[in-house]
Amino acid sequence: MRLEDRRNDGSLRSQLRRAWQGLLMTFVMPTKYILETLPRPLDPLVEISMISPKRVATIRFSGLMNKKKFVRYSTELSNWIESNGYTAVSPPRSAGYNPPWTLPPLRRNEIHIDIE
Repeated sequence: MRLEDRRNDGSLRSQLRRAWQGLLMTFVMPTKYILETLPRPLDPLVEISMISPKRVATIRFSGLMNKKKFVRYSTELSNWIESNGYTAVSPPRSAGYNPPWTLPPLRRNEIHIDIE
């Protein structure tokens, strides 16, 4: 989902678009769905598309996601990729799996880097 500021009417929706400008949010759908059977989004800013399969190196950690942890775990994963003979083919990206009310020690976060 890519949110773009197509309107600037002062609404909460418009404010969120400005705050999230450039943010890309991706969801993985269950295998029982195919592109043609997914529900159509009500918001025209939501796009549904197929992403080609890829090989991804991942590191998992708990706690709150922040810039410091993003840099720390991205560096650790990049070092692992290099020391194991792989080549990174994407920048690091973060993944979070829990609702905001989940206690930090119970949160699951990951850093992903596409590899060859």
